[in-house]
Amino acid sequence: KGKGDEKISANAAAIAAARADGTGTPVSMTTGDDGLATFNNLALGAYIVTETQTPAGYTGSRPFIITVPMTHPTELNNWVYDVHAYPKNAKVNVEKEVDDAQTPAVGSAISYTITADVPDAPVVDYYNVVDQYDKRVNLPENQIMLQMVEAKDGDVPLVKGEDYTLTPAVGTDGKTNFWTAEFTEAGRKKMIAQRKSNDTKIVMSLEGTLKEKIGDEGLVENKAILLPGAPANNWKPGSGEVPPPEYPNAKVVSKFGKVTITKTSSVDETKKLEGAEFQVYKCKPTSKPAKNFESVDATLDTKLTVDGKDTFVTDDQGKVTIDGLRNNDWKNGKSVDQEADRDWYCLVERKAPEGYELQTRPIAFQILQDQVNYSNMYQLEATVKNVPSNGGFRLPLTGAAGVGFLLGAGALLVAGSGAVAHANKRRKDARA
Repeated sequence: KGKGDEKISANAAAIAAARADGTGTPVSMTTGDDGLATFNNLALGAYIVTETQTPAGYTGSRPFIITVPMTHPTELNNWVYDVHAYPKNAKVNVEKEVDDAQTPAVGSAISYTITADVPDAPVVDYYNVVDQYDKRVNLPENQIMLQMVEAKDGDVPLVKGEDYTLTPAVGTDGKTNFWTAEFTEAGRKKMIAQRKSNDTKIVMSLEGTLKEKIGDEGLVENKAILLPGAPANNWKPGSGEVPPPEYPNAKVVSKFGKVTITKTSSVDETKKLEGAEFQVYKCKPTSKPAKNFESVDATLDTKLTVDGKDTFVTDDQGKVTIDGLRNNDWKNGKSVDQEADRDWYCLVERKAPEGYELQTRPIAFQILQDQVNYSNMYQLEATVKNVPSNGGFRLPLTGAAGVGFLLGAGALLVAGSGAVAHANKRRKDARA
């Protein structure tokens, strides 16, 4: 062995020291579809091989030193001038879940879970988990937690500020916001040291609320993005930009609609009734309604508060809009295909417009996916009719005074008939 070989051996595990000792002009190559990059006509000597751009969804390989030529692996007295190296890239993936089953309306809780692979690699130099969420959702920093599951020590909590940092961003698209969990060197070392198998995962949970009205867009999306290596475009947490789309990602969607009720008279549909008061409940109809917005017998469960209100009053046009309620055939990011598994809402009239009878039975309805139009503007409309008081007839007098008058008139009639009978008896006696 010469002195050069000894120096290379000493620096093999210290790339920084080898670079400091001096390097020549770098030569770059990009792997083809077969994963190969070939450097031809290299001068004899030692080379530092560095992966400068990693395929999306993989962790980068560590820099290493290679020599040309190398000792033949089996014929130790011979040299190999056609050198092959096989640096490894660990593939990773990410999954996303939403829990909106208990999010029937704006103002209710909603939560997301991101599950990301831990790379099967000896060292990880970069690891970011990004959550891109609808700005109508509030996800406070103190309700974001990270942990490792199925690790060597079981479920291992990760400590904010020690293992990772959280960076917020307002999306440049005007519709979304971001949280980025960027792992520190200590966090990355812990992640690799605690990896037990492919079942070891990083789990990021985000608890929040649907805070704003749905408006014209009934889809509330959330996207998770995993960057196991530094992105080629130098994307930075806090930029408000979406990371490169080719990186592992997963998206979930919640679906919400809004309901507009128009109150009219049953005898004159052109007459719009102001001042009707409604409440909305999750409910269970006694039997399946024949149609949407049918008056039914039902068990009322939870009274809903929508955007801070639990009572909805019709305006001078007889209208009131409830914005918004979760679709009954879409829950936790999935379609609810079986009708029996779909929940119901019930509209309950608590106060009728002046001069009209109260609707005494709940009105059952559902918000369904087939009610959406091309632009995802969920708008369910229904007309509820009220019967005029006393069937539309006016009594001459009403209330206690009128009843007293009628009772008095009856008494007079009775007295009058008695007086007539008494007079008849006197005349009969006189003839006798």
